[in-house]
Amino acid sequence: MLADLPAEASWIHATWGGPDGLAASGTAWGAVRRGRLLGLACTHILGSRYEDVAVVAGPGPRGEHVTLACVDALCRDIAGRGHTPSWSCRREDRTQRLLAWQAGFRIARERVHYTIERIARDTAPVRAAVRA
Repeated sequence: MLADLPAEASWIHATWGGPDGLAASGTAWGAVRRGRLLGLACTHILGSRYEDVAVVAGPGPRGEHVTLACVDALCRDIAGRGHTPSWSCRREDRTQRLLAWQAGFRIARERVHYTIERIARDTAPVRAAVRA
């Protein structure tokens, strides 16, 4: 069923090495109806104290709050392991922020995220001369 997720949702199991790794991790809760995944919540990043929650909502009725139920079950599981659930999402992602709020998460701090757009490939490696 995890392998049937659309390609744009494959990020959810990437940190576990793919669908089989996530399924074997015991860190995912899903809602299924008639063989279709309606919602999935899992530990995306497992730390020594925190477990970062990730969510994918499948197609289907949103009024049933199935994804929220998955998040709730996952958070209870995380607490049972002695860890603290955390949630990270982009500031612009209103859907994720609303779901996190509904699940009881509150903003602890907002972070700045840095990336490298391009790495120069034409630079030669630095070599140091060592004298004995």
